[in-house]
Amino acid sequence: MSAGSADANAVVEMLLEQHRAMIEDAKTEMEKMREEATEARDARLRDQQLVLLQGRLEKLHSSKLLTDEEMWSIEDLIGDSAEGLEEDRVGLLIALSARMAADAAFARQLRRKVVP
Repeated sequence: MSAGSADANAVVEMLLEQHRAMIEDAKTEMEKMREEATEARDARLRDQQLVLLQGRLEKLHSSKLLTDEEMWSIEDLIGDSAEGLEEDRVGLLIALSARMAADAAFARQLRRKVVP
């Protein structure tokens, strides 16, 4: 193998390595973008669920299935979740609302599991 051929091979190897590094960087960036898109979608879904939950709570309150104090306690819980507090309990509220079709049963479960 001649010196010129060895130099050409070295240049080709260097270019291939640069190309591999660029592909790996692109894959990493795509994965990061995918994760950000998933997080944004999850946040939008959570916001929609909270809007529906609050509407249902208002209905329970106006139907006298929740007292003022119970409603205020749940509102405080939801408000605290905006600050990163009580996130698990708000998740429980959303899950209960999804599972309990009957308003009276949902109100009873709220008292049992959520409202102090």
